[in-house]
Amino acid sequence: MPNKLLLAVVALVALATGGCATMFTGSTQQLTVSSQPPGARVMVNGVYSGVTPVALLLKTEHDYVLSLQREGYRDTTGTVFREFNPVAVLNLVSLVCWAIDIATGAIWRLSPGAVFVSMQPVNAPGGYPPLPSAPPTDAWAPPPGIGSPGMSPSSPPPAPATPVPAPAPQ
Repeated sequence: MPNKLLLAVVALVALATGGCATMFTGSTQQLTVSSQPPGARVMVNGVYSGVTPVALLLKTEHDYVLSLQREGYRDTTGTVFREFNPVAVLNLVSLVCWAIDIATGAIWRLSPGAVFVSMQPVNAPGGYPPLPSAPPTDAWAPPPGIGSPGMSPSSPPPAPATPVPAPAPQ
């Protein structure tokens, strides 16, 4: 009988001192990032983190902004969100377990758990237009309503600016 009591006490102490999600899933998660074509630079929250394909180990308590960059292809940006980790429900009514899971970040998981990006070539439909080989002869101005405060698309375009002569050399 004393062995059963001791076993029950040990089980209660183990449950009361460790968060379930912390024990089962931890506070970090592997995120696999791959691209077609491979070899894209991966930036996580603006920090270089590797080249695709890459497996990243990220803390689950934050959202992350991923950017993929490859020469000749459009930069691609997306977000990996944190969401509630259903394993944390195993805490049941243990406030200590809930507190541990919240403190460690194990109450969250990242979604999606893997990212695949099909990179778009710069000149593909929807891609960036090619850069001009020489600057245009006319001064460029944004279309009416774009980049001009207080203007609407129906407003007349602004009058062209009068060029200011360069100062004469001394």
